[in-house]
Amino acid sequence: MNLEQTERLLEQLHGQLDNAIEKGDRDTARYLYGQIAGALMLALYLRIIDEQENDRRYKALQDKFYDAF
Repeated sequence: MNLEQTERLLEQLHGQLDNAIEKGDRDTARYLYGQIAGALMLALYLRIIDEQENDRRYKALQDKFYDAF
């Protein structure tokens, strides 16, 4: 896995999360939140992104999810 693949994966997951939020589907949104958080942690552990980037992206994910619900 490299940065390009990670970006593509995260983009797809964020698109799915946006759709779930738009539909008001909390369960699917919660699931996708977990998937994105897991993908970010994996990218951090594999050193694809650094700790600061992980923190920034995780904060943005939290804001998106918790602002919606």
